[in-house]
Amino acid sequence: MSGIHKHSIRCKCMFPPQLPHATLEIMGFILTFGPEFPSGELQARWVIQILAGKCKLPSKAVMFKDIKKRHKNNVSRYGPIDKTTIRVDCIEYCDEIASQFGAKPNLFKMLFIDPKLLLKILFGPSVSYQYRLQGPHSWEGAREAIMTTMDRVVWPMTKKNPEEVYDNFFKRIIQALLLLFLP
Repeated sequence: MSGIHKHSIRCKCMFPPQLPHATLEIMGFILTFGPEFPSGELQARWVIQILAGKCKLPSKAVMFKDIKKRHKNNVSRYGPIDKTTIRVDCIEYCDEIASQFGAKPNLFKMLFIDPKLLLKILFGPSVSYQYRLQGPHSWEGAREAIMTTMDRVVWPMTKKNPEEVYDNFFKRIIQALLLLFLP
């Protein structure tokens, strides 16, 4: 693995595939563009599923392929630096990890079952509650937490009724989309 720092050879920034047994997981040692806590929580949830025997690690060949791909993408994006293999975009990385153990929300299914929630996930702020909608350790309150996220964001800043601010926000989005797509 030429060009990759020997201490950075970890699949999904967690698992060193060069060890004879998959008994070491390194969690939280990543450089995220975005908040680190959601990434760390998902790493911990994945490790628990592996230790409980509910999911398995990819093969060593797949792990090395993932490491090379991440390194190549990051070198082209940031240049050749020591920490290249541990730099991640928060949302993309969280989706990668959550998909490993079934916690990534199924957006296609959501389109038919709960389109309002889908719109909040796609066009609202990215919150880690979305990884509690399904899969292991899902939470019944996750949907409500996602649906009311803007209420908790808007209220402290404006002290206005969050519904008014949020309705105006969606009206502006719809107006902007109409201006873009109508001749």
